[in-house]
Amino acid sequence: MPKRPDALPMSDGARLPRRGLWALLAAAALLRLAYFAERRDSPFFATPALDERYYDGMARALAEGGDLRRYGGFRPMLYPLFLALPYRAAGAEAGRLLAILLQHALGVATVGLVARSGARLARDARAGLWAGALYAAAGPPLYFEGELLIASLMAFLAAAAVGALMAAASTEGPGAGRRWALAGAWIGLGAQARPNILPVLALFPVWALWRVRRGGGRAAGRPLAGLGAALAVVLAFAPIHRLQSGRRQILPGAGGINLYVGNNAQADGLIPRQPSSVVFDEEYLDSLQIYADREYRRRCAESGISPSEDPAAVSRFWTRETLREIRTAPGRWLRLMARKIRYLLWNHEAPNNKSYSFALARESRLLNVLPTRWCALLALAPLGLWRARARGGGPAAVALAGFAALYGAGIALFFVNARFRIPLWPALAMAA
Repeated sequence: MPKRPDALPMSDGARLPRRGLWALLAAAALLRLAYFAERRDSPFFATPALDERYYDGMARALAEGGDLRRYGGFRPMLYPLFLALPYRAAGAEAGRLLAILLQHALGVATVGLVARSGARLARDARAGLWAGALYAAAGPPLYFEGELLIASLMAFLAAAAVGALMAAASTEGPGAGRRWALAGAWIGLGAQARPNILPVLALFPVWALWRVRRGGGRAAGRPLAGLGAALAVVLAFAPIHRLQSGRRQILPGAGGINLYVGNNAQADGLIPRQPSSVVFDEEYLDSLQIYADREYRRRCAESGISPSEDPAAVSRFWTRETLREIRTAPGRWLRLMARKIRYLLWNHEAPNNKSYSFALARESRLLNVLPTRWCALLALAPLGLWRARARGGGPAAVALAGFAALYGAGIALFFVNARFRIPLWPALAMAA
């Protein structure tokens, strides 16, 4: 029998040792099982609150065949679909526990993706294993794997997208088009969890233009295959969104009002506060959704216009309101954006729905001993990118830096908090 290889081959010549990778994944899994056992004692464990209640309610409706129309096409459906699988298999109560275990499994898979992409970036297997270890030992990603929120799924999708992007950027041959298409497909899928990944698509035409200027000929257009793949994935989800909006819908309707609360005159860059409170007696819905719809209808009535039932029309209305506020006070908005960028780079894990600092102080001893910190990754990542470029990994380094910059811009454009920042952790760990 042929001897089984003891390393996983990489496209750039680095080899990720099987034993080292399996040891890393096993350590990451044991760490997550220990955290799961520790968290079981918390009264907040697997108890949906705020956004968790929203996703929990939609997942139960999907699993039980309930009516989704009340959700009105406001939020993406990929995460509720993910939750609906364990809910359908085990019921809502046991399904929540199973969903958290699945999220921890996604965390382990993300560790593997970080290790593989880190090795590709550095052209060094040891660097890849260290990258995976940095991510495995990071507290905030582990904490959000234990919550019924999008962050863990989005971290996995972001790690897959940036890894595919780095592989595409490093490929010159005929397979480059397929790799660019795969990267675009991952980004399109990520947009079905949280659309603020879409600015990353700007890398594809920029890369194609750069290759044209270098005389790449027809092959220079291969990065544009990623745009086509991303569009195909987004369009494939349009019929799925019909389940909650009753009409064909390309993207959810939350973008406009989220843009408004993140950039209006009252915005602080951290907490998405709506201008007035809302009261409702039904099952939990996003208060921003209720405010956005009611205020839109009130404004239409004042103007003598018939309101549209299309969630996209409501989103466009609030996008126009945001642009109007920016035009009214551009200096204020620029200062706000500078503040949000500072918050994005800030070491503090800003709470939103869930507080990481509360978990550190009251719920978990394990999180307190994990060594990887945001500030350390942020400081080491530029050095890692410079080193990777010096070792011949320039295209991958540029792709990773571009991904991190554009995804970070997608966060700062709205508002900054700990869970929105989680998808940047894998990319920074790869570089650091």
